[in-house]
Amino acid sequence: MAKEPNKIFADRILALLKENGLSIAQLASLSKIPRTTLNNWLVHHHNPNLDALCKLALHFQCSIDYLVGLEDEFGGKLY
Repeated sequence: MAKEPNKIFADRILALLKENGLSIAQLASLSKIPRTTLNNWLVHHHNPNLDALCKLALHFQCSIDYLVGLEDEFGGKLY
């Protein structure tokens, strides 16, 4: 059974935080996305809006497709 898209997003953000040695608070400060909003996405699996996805993709230098689970870390399409 495939993971739900918002669970994939949360898992990928958590992995990127770990890879980059960042805390949620640091990401909130750097991305100008409120910490409570980030927590809602990661803990409660709420969906981010397009503006937030763009900010995160730019910050982590990855694609939005990667963040939401439509491609792997090498840019290969999964769907």
